[in-house]
Amino acid sequence: MRMSRRANGEGSIYESPKGSGRWYATLFIDGKRHKRGPVSRKEAFQKLQELHALRENRGELGTSRQTVAVFLEAWLRDVVKPHLRPKTYRTYADQVRLHIVPAVGHVRLDRLSSQQVQRFLTAMQESGLSASTVNQTRRTLRTALAQARRWRLILENPVDHVRVAAPESGRTGGILRPAEAQSLLDAAADDRLQALYVVSLALGLRQGEALGLTWSDVDLDKGQLTIRKQLQRVDGVLQRVEPKTRRSRRTIALPTFAVIALRQHRTRQLEERLQVGPAWPDNDLVFTTSVGTPVSARNVLRSFKRHLRSAGLPDIRWHDLRHTTASFLAMQGVHQRTAMEILGHSTTAMTTEIYTHVMPEWQRDAASRMNDLLGASGARESQLLPALLPETADA
Repeated sequence: MRMSRRANGEGSIYESPKGSGRWYATLFIDGKRHKRGPVSRKEAFQKLQELHALRENRGELGTSRQTVAVFLEAWLRDVVKPHLRPKTYRTYADQVRLHIVPAVGHVRLDRLSSQQVQRFLTAMQESGLSASTVNQTRRTLRTALAQARRWRLILENPVDHVRVAAPESGRTGGILRPAEAQSLLDAAADDRLQALYVVSLALGLRQGEALGLTWSDVDLDKGQLTIRKQLQRVDGVLQRVEPKTRRSRRTIALPTFAVIALRQHRTRQLEERLQVGPAWPDNDLVFTTSVGTPVSARNVLRSFKRHLRSAGLPDIRWHDLRHTTASFLAMQGVHQRTAMEILGHSTTAMTTEIYTHVMPEWQRDAASRMNDLLGASGARESQLLPALLPETADA
């Protein structure tokens, strides 16, 4: 264990075990040893600064005189962690740790200005970070400071007056065309989890929703399934947790080909269960490993990338299957409200603005339809045009 020597009362950082790259920061506050980590060595220095800010402001918690770092730590602990999904908490915590606290964590909460926030977000953009990352950081800080305003710690939210570049929208690179989607299903035909690909493309399920399905959620006779939970890794353990939003809880009709795929999958799973015997976990999950345990998203992604390569398809994200489904629904003329219910969106605007993508085929179809409507009359006019023009003398 290697220590970084500091004067008494200044705290310390250390690596444990030595050579592991796992660093910790410690500081005594009111006789109690506070510890942060494991993090990188650079982050350990930041954590030590946060602990110093906590000690200096320990009597200020609940007032506007606390620093931004102290407030954010309390917000994450008391508001975000108890009431939001673990994945959301980790996203907020990462944004706070990586971007917000290093930039403005030292500023007193009631003295944080819009100009300071604008400056640090602009610096993020200039450093080469994506517009999506910058926007996410802005949203996280804005959400936190909205709570500070509700608690009457600040008079107004300084982030409300800050502008950043909007991320690019209308991305089509990750969308599969119908023939490409079929190629993916063909490539995954021998995969023991082939039904996972079928259900995901047929219904546009989030990956966690698909992996969190239980057989009690599926009614193959009625041809429908219900989303009640989703599978997520919480503190290193795969668990079924509450879905993303209230509208994420939904019942969806299954296409016939998805019902067939799920029946075949259930038969295969029962055969595997007989081979494993009593050791098979009683979790009722639809999609499991060959020994009945929950499926890791990382392992699914590894197989997914392999199938993409096998089918000669572009390298896309698993979530792009959800984009693909939304586009297919729009292509088939499914009403936006129905698509919203199938996808589990909170508004139709999210369905149309985020997930519905215009494909080149649609543009060609629109051009063809316009030609059918107006092209014939235009052609007749072009034939009449020479007769209406005065004759010109030969040169």
